Amino acid sequence: MTPIPVRDAARNYRQTLRQRQEREAQTVVQLTGWDLQEINRKINFTPETSVLWRRRLCP
Repeated sequence: MTPIPVRDAARNYRQTLRQRQEREAQTVVQLTGWDLQEINRKINFTPETSVLWRRRLCP
């Protein structure tokens, strides 16, 4: 297995994080029967952004 550079791994993590959060919300709905919109309001979804956090601090 070829090691993935840290930068590529971080980018991949950020790209898949939102999808994972949405799947987890769906799982909660399936297990509990709760309303998806209510769950989505309570979840602090990671914003989909390509701007690096350090660029927001020091533009």
